[in-house]
Amino acid sequence: MEKTKKASAVALFTVLACALMLWGCGSKKAQLKGEPRFKTGALIREESTMTVTGGTVTIQTGGQTVTGTVTFDEKSIEETEWQSPDKRRVTVVQDSTEMVTTIMGEQRKESAHSPIEGLKVLANRVGGNWTCTLEDGAANDEQADELKNMADALNVEDRIYPDGALPIGHRWEADPGVVKSMFGTQLASVSGTVSFELKRVEKKDNHEYAIIGVTLKITGISTDTDNTQIITRMALQGEIHRSLALFYDTYEELRGKAEYETKLVEEKEEIPLVYGGNISIVDVTTIK
Repeated sequence: MEKTKKASAVALFTVLACALMLWGCGSKKAQLKGEPRFKTGALIREESTMTVTGGTVTIQTGGQTVTGTVTFDEKSIEETEWQSPDKRRVTVVQDSTEMVTTIMGEQRKESAHSPIEGLKVLANRVGGNWTCTLEDGAANDEQADELKNMADALNVEDRIYPDGALPIGHRWEADPGVVKSMFGTQLASVSGTVSFELKRVEKKDNHEYAIIGVTLKITGISTDTDNTQIITRMALQGEIHRSLALFYDTYEELRGKAEYETKLVEEKEEIPLVYGGNISIVDVTTIK
């Protein structure tokens, strides 16, 4: 009788251990990569913010180092009408930036707006390649650059995710070039690492979402409107929430540190400028 009890206990323990192993090792799998599944006419609103707080600015001029404080806010709102898997109509509701610097007690505020803010853009995919054009009228040079940036982002938006069903706990690294799709910026060159982990699958409002951890450490080089080079360094961590029913990212939050290095041109003199601080990036998508 005692042997039977022991045998039963061992059997029960074995079953429980196997179940825990299967659960802990991620028997649940998730397919992350696929064509977005929206109904024709669906309206997708994407709101993105990028803020730098607690920032510092350092300027080298006249053999002296001058320091100050800086804050930076960027906001983008786009509404996309889903016409088909290969056709989208995008309204750029807002795309603006504002930077406030305070140096030696003097405050300076600078703001900028995208040349396509307030306009409608037609995105079309032909032969696997996306192109973007203005719905009304021909684009000028600045608008053409922004439209190219939009098309580049669309062309790499699914490169973040591997093919096939992935087990919980699966980790992978992506080409740093995916920064174009994650941040919507045009970088001439990117180096560093962007790594991901499928952390878990959660259910919300009867839909399943993959929770994906992100660790990013990159250096990028870009140019501004007057061809001044900007070196960007970022170290961020956070999460992406991806709808498994729609194959679409509905939430993203990344936090960390950012530093920007460039030069100011004052009366033909190049003045080195470095600024940065705590950075927060949040993207929220709602579907109507």
